[in-house]
Amino acid sequence: ARMLASFGSVFSDDGRHASFLFIQGFRDFLFATLCIVKERWAAVWFVVYGSLTFFVVSLQESLVSGFDVRLPVTISILLGLFLMSCIARAVTMRRSAESMRSDRNRYQHAWEAMLVTEAGDVENLCFAVKANSKKIRGETRQSLCTRADQNSQTGNRLLHSPMQQIGSLDLLYAQAQGVFHILMEKVKLWASVSAGKLPAKIQDNEVCYMRWESIKEDKMAGAVRWPRLKSPDRSVEKASRSYQNDVSKLLDICRFALVFDSMADLKRCFDVILADRDVECLRVKNRLDPKVEATETIGFRNCLLNLRVDNKEARMLNVSYHICEVQLIPQQIMDLRKDNGHARYIAYRNSRCE
Repeated sequence: ARMLASFGSVFSDDGRHASFLFIQGFRDFLFATLCIVKERWAAVWFVVYGSLTFFVVSLQESLVSGFDVRLPVTISILLGLFLMSCIARAVTMRRSAESMRSDRNRYQHAWEAMLVTEAGDVENLCFAVKANSKKIRGETRQSLCTRADQNSQTGNRLLHSPMQQIGSLDLLYAQAQGVFHILMEKVKLWASVSAGKLPAKIQDNEVCYMRWESIKEDKMAGAVRWPRLKSPDRSVEKASRSYQNDVSKLLDICRFALVFDSMADLKRCFDVILADRDVECLRVKNRLDPKVEATETIGFRNCLLNLRVDNKEARMLNVSYHICEVQLIPQQIMDLRKDNGHARYIAYRNSRCE
């Protein structure tokens, strides 16, 4: 409205007033556009908005009215609120980091103990990940890269960060529901040949991790606590906070975890997954590499695989391109997570808006 009014002022021979109206209108237009397109930059833009308003108003009053340059009250309030929000944010970040210090230290001590007792197996896993890196990243069907061809170096290679082929959250959940039971059967198979453990309810509703072979022998399959799909609320939260509302980057709507008593068993499971002809592994995050600093997960370490199941049943349900997540976790690390560790991590993550 101010920009349109500026054109009216031009025709009334008030060019100076028209210039001020145009600058103010252009400022408001930029601010509104930025809030819509890049909402996370709005707080920073407040400083620019306030500074520009101060400059325009001061210049207008100085040239038109002859008043001395002074700081308007509204701009003082805006700048004060921005500084207060910055201070509050810094205090919150510091407190959240302090709240996780004990968990970080416990994870670090457990990891250092593993490096002493199972150094050879840890090294074998790192070598296996590196040796299969070409297979993990490499040759696959071009259709998997259709949404990311503009970022890919070659047409027949996947990106280091794979993406779902669907940009609709509703359809992603429909696919995840379809592939869940298919992947569950695969997880049972992998666990049976690598001594993998799954959470199961025993007496007094206590949850412990048991080998799948023992669960089958004791006919306790009904007691297994299979994971649920990622909650829609958390998916929306993650897409908004981390992926700029791009839901195709959500790769863990359907996810499973296997726990192992030893790194040798974990490495065996990794080899079995990569050797499975019905599975295509698209990415591995090996946080069990001594060279990797697990700062993102506050010391929690695992071997995370993003994969898709491409067998007859998956193709029949049209879910063979849905990317899932499988975590391979040492028992020593998982024991620390059970002590409300995950709840504290969620609180930490939310305080940082991640």
